[in-house]
Amino acid sequence: MTEDKPRLVSCYFGGSSDWERLARVLELGARRHCAGWDIDLRRIEAPPPTHSLSANKNGNTHKLDWWTDQVEAAENGTRILLIDTDTMILGPLDEAWSEDFDFGYTTKGGRFPFNAGVIFVRVSRRVKSFMRTWCAENRRMFEDSAYHLPWYRRFGGLNQAALGKMLTEDVNVKMGVKLATLPCSTWNCEDASWESFGDHTRIVHIKSGLRLAALATGDGSLKLMPLVRIWRALEREAQAQ
Repeated sequence: MTEDKPRLVSCYFGGSSDWERLARVLELGARRHCAGWDIDLRRIEAPPPTHSLSANKNGNTHKLDWWTDQVEAAENGTRILLIDTDTMILGPLDEAWSEDFDFGYTTKGGRFPFNAGVIFVRVSRRVKSFMRTWCAENRRMFEDSAYHLPWYRRFGGLNQAALGKMLTEDVNVKMGVKLATLPCSTWNCEDASWESFGDHTRIVHIKSGLRLAALATGDGSLKLMPLVRIWRALEREAQAQ
């Protein structure tokens, strides 16, 4: 059975008021611009602490495990947007589904070629298999820093490094997964794309210096202040509801 409603799927961990703030802004934008979608934005249990790896790597591994579980549990044909909670939605997202793909990810210029914080999938047996393979590759890199390092240098992060290895080795072709690339400047405007922000931008990634500035825990550059003001205005609106 195919589900016609797209789903937005995002998770964050407890223990930080900052993530609660980010989640409220994401939810506000999702409910405003994703009419007819199912919005599944959840606070989930934090991963168990580890002494050998950074909290960021531990958290991203836990997040990808949870994303994979959500795709695994979904009916074939379901359209799912897997999205980091530190994002804000500024426009309708339905246009992303106009392309014919199984797995869509956002690409950019700069040091690393893509950002894995926004992923569009059409659920199928092959996509479920692809997600399980990504999850397993991520877990291997999580547990073996020497194995992770060369892929980190090429793609950054942990989730990205694991996905980059899969894309490099054309495992998607072996699994029959049809890929699409979506421009970060529109669908995941992050640090390498912030200067391209404009009316075409649908999703902004509130990471790095932009997150610190928005949450008022760091000094933002003048170039970031327009985005900071947008995020803070949305936060005020979310708090007033």
